Amino acid sequence: MDNNTQLLAYQQRFADRLLDISLKHDNVLYCIDNETSVTATWALFWARYIRAKAKLAGRTVHVTEMWDPHDLDHPDHLTNLFHDDIFTFLDISQNNHKKGQEHYDNGRAYREKVATLSRPKPLNTVKTYGKDKHGSAINGVQRFWRSAFLGAASVRFHRPNSGHGLEPLAQSNIKSMRMLCNVLPFWEATATPEILLNTGPNEAYAIGVTGKTYALYFPDAGAVNLNLPKADAMTLQWLDIDSSEWGPAQQLGSGKSLEIKNEGNGKSRVALIRVE
Repeated sequence: MDNNTQLLAYQQRFADRLLDISLKHDNVLYCIDNETSVTATWALFWARYIRAKAKLAGRTVHVTEMWDPHDLDHPDHLTNLFHDDIFTFLDISQNNHKKGQEHYDNGRAYREKVATLSRPKPLNTVKTYGKDKHGSAINGVQRFWRSAFLGAASVRFHRPNSGHGLEPLAQSNIKSMRMLCNVLPFWEATATPEILLNTGPNEAYAIGVTGKTYALYFPDAGAVNLNLPKADAMTLQWLDIDSSEWGPAQQLGSGKSLEIKNEGNGKSRVALIRVE
């Protein structure tokens, strides 16, 4: 910034030293800043610098910028969209300062903007806030699941005391998410809020592979009706998130009158629905 070429020489030497190490590996993602409020000029300069160095080394790299504003409609976040040839993945961790339905709706709206780009790209949430800071423990857990259900490519708990890190509660949620991914490939699925009828704010969220398998996340007790076409058979199986255990499969009817109900106050569960 400010055309400070004397400082720039040191910054470039620092960046070059890091790249000497990182460009030897093909499993490194590059993020220019942490929760930054710098200008787009700064972010674009260093993103282009990294990409140029990688090209000279015969490497393909993926770069993003992590902006600080909690509102994904803030102009800073648009920088990553306007320069989709430079930023090849996106981090929307700051959306995790939001709560409830607003958290999901904001992330989903941004995801839909990204889908319209000439080069659609994945969204990452490497910082899921919520424990002693930035919301309660339950806020952190719900943000983790909502992010996955709105279409994020990766979700991760932030370090204590801003998040759950890898404490037992985090481990059980990560294990349950892995168990769900084993039966519902999230990389093939899309958010399907349209299949939920008679649902209230933050009551339930849906994702699925259309016509095959759907998952419904209930942050708490709740009941929804399903808007699915009639099928020869459908089965329901509950995943207890806290204990990372599947319940028995049960046969369902079909049609819009079908109700899926999560019993129990304060108990998060996932309903897995298979269409046959």
